[in-house]
Amino acid sequence: ELFYSAQLTGTNLFTDGDVSILGFRFSDTKQSNTATVDMNVRYPINRKWRINPRLRTDYRFQTPDLGSRIRIRPSLRVNYRWKRPVNIEVEAGGEWSSEKIINDAAVGTGTTDDTAEWYARLGYRYDF
Repeated sequence: ELFYSAQLTGTNLFTDGDVSILGFRFSDTKQSNTATVDMNVRYPINRKWRINPRLRTDYRFQTPDLGSRIRIRPSLRVNYRWKRPVNIEVEAGGEWSSEKIINDAAVGTGTTDDTAEWYARLGYRYDF
């Protein structure tokens, strides 16, 4: 099994203090191959507030040709620095997935399974 990855990181692209990350990953295994693109930006609004949009997309195809799946996962995190060591975080996102399963590779017949999921999270972080 082989895994390849690369990541580009940039700072201060949109405003002072922001961090932008673009990542690529490819996995080559006996069961499947997966290509992933991950985009992530941490953007400071001011000293107390920061937003963090993220988009991750995976494309997996099984080997031998038994099907494929595409998965898209957007999310948005908002961080509020309440006091020096305490941060309050709110995050919401979703996942859309479409998977095609080949039942008979000789004739290319199969089924498709589409799913959608949503989540929200509220928490705090104490940095020490």
